[in-house]
Amino acid sequence: MRARVRSTVIIDRGKRQQFTARLAGPSPVPHEVDLDGSGPLLKRLRPGDQVVVTMWHDYATAISRGDVTQESGDTAVGEPEFITAMVLALLSLGLFAMYAGGQAVLRARSLAVKGLPDTLVPLGRGALAAAACAIPAGFIGAGWGGPLVMVSAWGAMLPGVWWLTRLWQRRARRRGRHRSNLGTTPEPDTPGAVGRTA
Repeated sequence: MRARVRSTVIIDRGKRQQFTARLAGPSPVPHEVDLDGSGPLLKRLRPGDQVVVTMWHDYATAISRGDVTQESGDTAVGEPEFITAMVLALLSLGLFAMYAGGQAVLRARSLAVKGLPDTLVPLGRGALAAAACAIPAGFIGAGWGGPLVMVSAWGAMLPGVWWLTRLWQRRARRRGRHRSNLGTTPEPDTPGAVGRTA
C-alpha cells in the first residue's frame, strides 16, 4: 500500500536505538513502522517521499521505495504456527473430553456400579501425547513451511501415539483382569480336608 513519509527517527547511541519511519497513509498502514536499522532505506527517506508498505494481515512487514526495500521489525513470524499448535492441542484434548463425557452420560448406571473403565486413563494419556506432539510439529512448521507442513508433521506423529495408546490400553486391561481374578480367587483346598457344612 502506498504511504507518504512524515518523518524519520534514527537514534543509534549504544543501548538506546530507534529506527522508525512515521507514515501517513490509508488504513491499515500504521502511523509508525519500526525498522531493524538505518539502512538500506530509512537513512535515505525524507519527509514527503512516497513509499510502498508491504502489509500482511495487520503487520507492516517492509517498506520500499524504487528498487530498495527494508524489512521491518513488525513481523508475525511464528504466530500462525503458534495458533495452529494451540488448535491441534485443543482438538486432541477436546475429542477426549467429548468421548469421556459421552461415556459418563450414556453409561452412568454401569459406571456408578463398576467404576471408571480401565481404558479411560490410557485414552487420556494418548490425548495428552497427541497434544504434546503439536510442540515439535510447531518447530517443524516454523522452520520448513508453515502451518500446512506443521499439520502434516503432526499427522505423521499420530500413528506412534495410537500405538502407544493401544499398548497402554492392553496393560490396563491386563491389570483390570488381574484385579478381578484376585477378587474371585477360591480358597485353596486343604489336603485331606473333608467338606464342612455350616
